[in-house]
Amino acid sequence: MIKFNDLFKFRGLLGHGSYGVVITVQDKFSEDNAPTTALKIISKQKLYNEQINVIRGESKILSTLVGVPNVVQFLNIFETEKFIIIHMEHLKGKQMKRDIHNRLTLA
Repeated sequence: MIKFNDLFKFRGLLGHGSYGVVITVQDKFSEDNAPTTALKIISKQKLYNEQINVIRGESKILSTLVGVPNVVQFLNIFETEKFIIIHMEHLKGKQMKRDIHNRLTLA
């Protein structure tokens, strides 16, 4: 069985929510100055089967949008007995929810 530490170097926590966390990582086999990517780690224990299927479906759609401008780039999806892990491009900057809130309150 492949373990997280076999593939990635943990670089930091981006955020957390009701269903999981988002962390930044680096490919374990890349140079230390290589760009970071993001892992969205979702607990399957908190989801219904229908929700898990929706996540799988969204990942399939995102995989068809690779290379499309203005779309966060999907890199891979991993699934274990307990987790769904979506590997994606890491966009540095503010959290989207906070940015939208700030724009709405300033309007």
